[in-house]
Formats: sequence, structure tokens, C-alpha cells
Amino acid sequence: MCMMPLYMGRHPFHLQDPGDLTRLSHAICQGEPPQLPLRASSELRDFVASCLQKDNTKRWTAAELLNHPFILGHKECTT
Repeated sequence: MCMMPLYMGRHPFHLQDPGDLTRLSHAICQGEPPQLPLRASSELRDFVASCLQKDNTKRWTAAELLNHPFILGHKECTT
């Protein structure tokens, strides 16, 4: 989830009490994954959604993520 605060300029889960780790843990594990704004590219939104799949059988592996169109389109930034 580190990409979302970088893009959005804030943490993806807003709680009244940011120190309430029980509610934060529940929001992460049981709640809906946060969504990027529609102004984000479809590739970025798809990449983040692939990372945040709660079902580990559907979540992309690191190798799959490295071959995602969002990463491949920005390969020059990683070399």
C-alpha cells in the first residue's frame, strides 16, 4: 500500500483516532480495499487492485507484478 500515500498524499485508511490499531487492522483485513481516484491511470488502478486482493490465491505475486503493464511502462525508472 505504500504507493497509495505517495500518489494521494495521505494514508488510504482514515480513522477518527489514527492510533487505534484495532480499528485500522479491521479496516485493512475486513473492509473494502481503498480505491485510487478516477484521475489515476487505469494501469495504476489495476496494479494497486492486483496488490490489494484479500484472497491470496487471487493476489498477484511479485514476479507477476514486475510484468504488469504499469511497471513495464515505467521500466526506465527502475534501471
